[in-house]
Amino acid sequence: MAKLKLGSTVGGQEIAIGSDITTLYDRMGTAETNISNNDSDIATLDNRVDGNDSDISGNDSDIATLDGRVDDNDSDIATLDNRVDGNDSEINQIDGNHDGKVDNADRLNGKRWVTVASGSKSDPDLHITLKSAGYHHHYNFSAYCNSAEINYADEDTDGEAYITTNQNNNGYDTLYVSTEISSTIYYEVWSWE
Repeated sequence: MAKLKLGSTVGGQEIAIGSDITTLYDRMGTAETNISNNDSDIATLDNRVDGNDSDISGNDSDIATLDGRVDDNDSDIATLDNRVDGNDSEINQIDGNHDGKVDNADRLNGKRWVTVASGSKSDPDLHITLKSAGYHHHYNFSAYCNSAEINYADEDTDGEAYITTNQNNNGYDTLYVSTEISSTIYYEVWSWE
């Protein structure tokens, strides 16, 4: 069997073993460079992981601190929860259907105030009939005039606003508002029994 030499031809084709070896050698050099670059990237990532280890450790400490705070507030949360539970009946009186709105805006201190008279009138000596006298009515009222000052007092004081019970035996409580001039008086009276 004959030995082949570089540059020999076989079947009309030149054997180019030398160039193939050179190509393989070049490829090996490129692969070594890539491996070297990858080693550098891996070292960089390793450094980042090491740097993040301290951040993770710091976050673990923060989480432990927050967890401790939550644990410390358990009794406060339980106390507030008990207060809410204890006030359910009062809350239901204010917002029975739990829509976030006051059901009866005229409720005050657990009492339902009802408007018994309201309006306006131009009269220097206003008389407004209220409820039947002889019952224990509780009244609250407001009177306003943009031309005169109205102070709340009693029936012995001129130019004031007050409520009388069965005055002159008319059988009704009455709102009186007196002013020195004839001007529009705005009034509203609320009551609860």
